[in-house]
Amino acid sequence: MTLGLACCVWALSLSVSAAFAASVSEPPESDRSPAADVLSLPAHLTRGEGHFLFRLSLQQGDYIQGRIQGDGAFHAWLSTPNQAFWRHLNRYGETFSHFQWVAPRTGVYFLEVDADQVWQIHLSQLNRLPFDPLKPAHKRPESPRIQAAIERLKAGQSEDKVWFDLVAEGTPLVEPLPQYAELAPHQRLVTFLWRGAQHNVQFLGALGGVNNELYRLPYTRDIWFRSYQMPDDTRMSYQLAPDVPNVVGDAQVQKEAALATAQRDPYNREPWGADWDEPFDARADPFLLKSTLALERASQDTFLTPPEHSIPFMQRYHFRGTLDHQLSSLVHHIDLWQPDHLLVKAYLAAKDPLTGKDAFADKKTLSEKSHFAEAEEVSLPVVIFLNGQRYQDEIPAIRVLHNLMHEGLIPPVVAALVSYPNQDAQQDALACNPAFSDFIAQKLLPLIRQETRLRLRRRHIMLVGAGDGGLAAACAAYRYPQYFGMVLSQSGAFGWHPNHPDESEALIARFEQRLPQRPIRFYFSAGWFENDFDEGPGVRSSTQHLAQVLEHQGYPVALEMFNAGHDAYHWRATLWRGLVKLLGPLSAEVKMPRRAGAND
Repeated sequence: MTLGLACCVWALSLSVSAAFAASVSEPPESDRSPAADVLSLPAHLTRGEGHFLFRLSLQQGDYIQGRIQGDGAFHAWLSTPNQAFWRHLNRYGETFSHFQWVAPRTGVYFLEVDADQVWQIHLSQLNRLPFDPLKPAHKRPESPRIQAAIERLKAGQSEDKVWFDLVAEGTPLVEPLPQYAELAPHQRLVTFLWRGAQHNVQFLGALGGVNNELYRLPYTRDIWFRSYQMPDDTRMSYQLAPDVPNVVGDAQVQKEAALATAQRDPYNREPWGADWDEPFDARADPFLLKSTLALERASQDTFLTPPEHSIPFMQRYHFRGTLDHQLSSLVHHIDLWQPDHLLVKAYLAAKDPLTGKDAFADKKTLSEKSHFAEAEEVSLPVVIFLNGQRYQDEIPAIRVLHNLMHEGLIPPVVAALVSYPNQDAQQDALACNPAFSDFIAQKLLPLIRQETRLRLRRRHIMLVGAGDGGLAAACAAYRYPQYFGMVLSQSGAFGWHPNHPDESEALIARFEQRLPQRPIRFYFSAGWFENDFDEGPGVRSSTQHLAQVLEHQGYPVALEMFNAGHDAYHWRATLWRGLVKLLGPLSAEVKMPRRAGAND
């Protein structure tokens, strides 16, 4: 019997068809029906009509894992035994979610779900081991402030007073490197803090690695700390996980256990994740949010601020019934965005900077419906985001594009964002899948051409992705160089192999063996904290390797490295750099109007 099967005590499977609620907000007390279905475990239940309420009896410390997958969007949340809202199990509008939690006390919990189509939920309770003995700090704390706190505690000062002084200015603590400030002026000592855990606290962030536990502060019952050295241009998000359940398993099992209690740092003043487009206040759920750290020289949110001009809405296209079975299981929908009509008019009316003549000859009749010229001579860049949901929620790509266009840093562009029915489908599509590359080239490009009436030019079409999406972008360009002229990858998963451990079929080896028919321009970014792993190269080294291979083959390549990890909080602040690098030269082809005060 495998470990996974051995640790499952009970399982639940539901299949439900429902109409999505008109709106979702923090569930009020009065809306909770006392006639909730009691889950007798194990159980199999079927329900309908939109909103579902289940009662779940748990003991304090019970460790629960679950997965919800739907044909459409759903929203699920938990309430405590006194029927007070406790935590969301997914982001609003998602079609899949994998979650875990630890019951904080004994009692009946309420699981509520709203869904718009068929959905399934699987829950399991995992066995826990006793907590390990506390690990003392292996050496004297580096932080001068932590050292001073220990001395104050030894002198008899109360824990409450010491804690209050430590967190008074927010967390984490940021200090120059003691004794080495002059030798390492761009290094900082960053100390993360937690209070209240009894057994352990884990740090979840770019610098955590394998050994990521905080240490209990001497002379205290429940104050914890951990210091890291990092460059002063570090940008990252993080969470802290108190009293992580002790389970047996590999690194992935241990990571999932930490996610059961992971939450934002309550004394960090820059939480992230509350500004997404959701009909509830995410600030009420510390498990849904992350905390952030951006040191003094880190990339800033330059083009993320809400613009002065309104952003046009996107149009959604579903492909049900129009794709074969293999593709319909991979792709759920496409969101298509077209830029501001007046901005496109200004673009089309611009003069060629070399000749002074109209940039688009004498055919510039605009279609009010599609924004663009009906004449075949007109072409605008097209940007296709392969992690569509991520580039709408965690990374507001459309806002970045809109701001860059109004600053005159890039020409007007059309954007398409690809979304998937569930996590398995997304992983399958983005794993250098030829069928997915075929879909982008043979289905999505014709749709964009049909809806915008633009002339699509190969060198104006860009594929964008993060993580597996960066891999998929490079794979699609490799397969269809006649269609795609630009690739923008943020922390691309280029250590991928189709069937481990056949190195010869890795994407990097493919580029080494054959040069595609036409040149492609590449922009890569990766984080210095994206480490290698025992099973193969990580993001950092594989990205650097691929960039070197492409440069050797004669491709135009830009590579930027940042002091960051595999982190959307970093990607959202640096996306604009790749867009300007690849699209900026296209602005030179047509003199773009610049807003007053734009940076030169």
